[in-house]
Amino acid sequence: LELFEAVIATDGGTNLKGKAKLAAMRAYCAEQGLDRFAYAGDSTADLAVWEGCAEIVAVAPSPRVRRAIERSGKPLVLFPRDVSR
Repeated sequence: LELFEAVIATDGGTNLKGKAKLAAMRAYCAEQGLDRFAYAGDSTADLAVWEGCAEIVAVAPSPRVRRAIERSGKPLVLFPRDVSR
């Protein structure tokens, strides 16, 4: 699909969540000479990562998470919950 440049995720030895994931993403960007990144997530644990990103992609966030990211003022792509479930 050529949709993503990289995937940074939890592996068997390191749990990347919240600030730890943000640190890993910043380290990757520094290694690649990148000064910004977009991040796709859906939960309160992702709020810490969204604080450090340039663009927010939110997939079916809870109302609380949605309010928080909307207040950020950052570019936002929102994939809302499917209410027909």
